[in-house]
Amino acid sequence: MMKKLLPILMLAAFIIPVQISAAPRLGVGLSVTVPGGPRFWVANVVRNKSVTLRVENYDKVDKYTFSLGNIGAAFGEGIKVGVIDKTFPKNFSVTYDLPSRLIGDRLLGVQLRNNITRARAYDIFENTTGWNSTMALTLNPDSSSSGDSGGNSVSILGGPTFWVHDVNPRKTVTIKVMDYPKFEKYKVTMGEVGGELSPGIPVGLLEGNSGRDFTITFAIPSGLWDDPELFIRLENSFTQNFGYTGFTQTDPWAPVYLGPSPGFSTSSGVSSGYTSGIPFTSILNVVADSEVTLQTFNLPAGKDFIVTMGLIGTRGIGGTVVAIQSSGAGGSLIATYAIPPALAGSDMISIRLQSTSSGHYAYNYFFNS
Repeated sequence: MMKKLLPILMLAAFIIPVQISAAPRLGVGLSVTVPGGPRFWVANVVRNKSVTLRVENYDKVDKYTFSLGNIGAAFGEGIKVGVIDKTFPKNFSVTYDLPSRLIGDRLLGVQLRNNITRARAYDIFENTTGWNSTMALTLNPDSSSSGDSGGNSVSILGGPTFWVHDVNPRKTVTIKVMDYPKFEKYKVTMGEVGGELSPGIPVGLLEGNSGRDFTITFAIPSGLWDDPELFIRLENSFTQNFGYTGFTQTDPWAPVYLGPSPGFSTSSGVSSGYTSGIPFTSILNVVADSEVTLQTFNLPAGKDFIVTMGLIGTRGIGGTVVAIQSSGAGGSLIATYAIPPALAGSDMISIRLQSTSSGHYAYNYFFNS
């Protein structure tokens, strides 16, 4: 997945495709309802172990399946964890263990689907002990996850947290990694501070062989020995989500602040990186020929946008109108759009959000698979 991002990027949208419930609102009292079926929400989470779901208004007739997944490629279907049938009461709570391949992911999705009509609802929750749907999601991936990090940890969207642990100038840099998703691969690169949005010089590849939490050392390329400040960057080989942090080549070494938030050497995003205050979007999931789900950040308030989809290369200009939406109070949203029938079978699709009252617009594209 890749995206185009303009400095004046502003976007927002929220629609409900046929037979799919609303994507979750952020804030107090978050819950979702399967069309024609029960309502559910996250009641409790035990980090890397289990999630407890509360279900209300189950009709004790139709059979439903609960699935869990990350909010990337598996968000649409996920991993089946349980079935609800007529043996369940109208209102109940149920707890499911997290599948091993989801351990370490910070944001997870849960889906409840009618086995006959395939109507479904989905929700997003944090893999954090004590989290429940009365809490707001922490979407921006800034983190200070360990006292050992000294406030300089880097949380990659949908991925691990890492920070610089030790530096041997002109020789090596050692990082600590926490909550590594073992089925993902991350490219590790280094470069001179100031070029951290560029790929940098490859120094290694992480493949989850070392477990969920580990320490690893990389050689500093000889071409960087004379640079006083360097960055180290991890980038997901599939999604291109990345994070980076900086350090000095001194003895003793010191962290280098790279933004965006005061107190953290943290950056994250897709392709072009996360910049504080600038809205951006990430593709969360695609159901081929059916729908695309986006996560949006830093939305402006009170803007209406025409949402269009078109062939790849058109930037969505002149495409099929799929929604006219308001950003409301702004902030962050999860937005799902129906893919127009005219684009069914297309390998890649452009999507555009164009303000009806100003020159603000944004476009993105995704693989229809």
